[in-house]
Amino acid sequence: VNLSARSVGDREFHAWALALLDRVGPAVCRRLGLEIGETAAVAHLADAAQLATQARARGVQVALDDFGAGTASFAYLK
Repeated sequence: VNLSARSVGDREFHAWALALLDRVGPAVCRRLGLEIGETAAVAHLADAAQLATQARARGVQVALDDFGAGTASFAYLK
C-alpha cells in the first residue's frame, strides 16, 4: 500500500491505520506492506519513523519508495 505524503504526516491517520491493523490481526498484517515515498519520509521524518516502527511491530513490512530519487538520499540512510 503506497502512502501519500499527507498521510505520512497525519497522526490521526496513523491512529486510524494502526487501529485497523490491530482489528485485522497478525495473519493479515504479515501479508501487508507499506510504501513510504522518500520525499514524504524526509519531509515527515519523525512521523514516518514512528509509523514504520509501529507498523513493523504488528508484522507489516515497510519500504521506502523512490529511494535515490532525491538529492540527499544517502545522508538520510544513516
